[in-house]
Amino acid sequence: MKICFLNGPYKGKEFPVKKGLILSRNSEEEEDIAIKDPKASNPHAKIVKKKNIFYLQDMDSKNGTYVNEEINDFFALQPGLKFQIGQTVLQVKESPKPKKPWNEAVMEELKKISFENHPKPMKTITPPLVLKFKSGVQKGNTWHIHYGPREAGSSCLDLPILDPQAPDICFSLEPSKDSVLFKTLYPEKILINKKHISKKKLTNGDCISFANTSIEVSYNKKP
Repeated sequence: MKICFLNGPYKGKEFPVKKGLILSRNSEEEEDIAIKDPKASNPHAKIVKKKNIFYLQDMDSKNGTYVNEEINDFFALQPGLKFQIGQTVLQVKESPKPKKPWNEAVMEELKKISFENHPKPMKTITPPLVLKFKSGVQKGNTWHIHYGPREAGSSCLDLPILDPQAPDICFSLEPSKDSVLFKTLYPEKILINKKHISKKKLTNGDCISFANTSIEVSYNKKP
């Protein structure tokens, strides 16, 4: 994969996605990426790799990193994704792959076809749900959830859980009429307020906990 500048003084410039790469207003190392933007911090963000997946992690920058016009301090780098630092817009692109014989390509596409699992329609969450990591590997990270349903877990690109003891899918978040419904298939591992509960409407002050991780729940009622 690579990241491409879509505007600014470096428009069109690309750089490969590598573990440890720093995005900064003034790059100090030759391999670091300079973001010539007055709202970029020094450093601003770095690329990390967990379980063969690359992520961009904001380094407590002053003005934040944005995805879909929302501040996001930790997200997976997937082809097509656009993110913004200050006024600078960058996009993740897939590196060109060598062409395969037509018969192999056809077989791979057929394997992707599924008629059984259709995604549920997305609904907005108002006010937005806020999940703040209070302990564990992701301590200090905050998720602002504006739509659902969503899934969080060690195998989820959307809401990745990095705790090494976390299940593939820790829990799901489904919008309901006046709140968000929390569900888990592992109530013996994923606790709500230190209780074994498989389903609960989330309220301010709830705590989701598992292994070494705890997450504080709230709703952002600011206009």
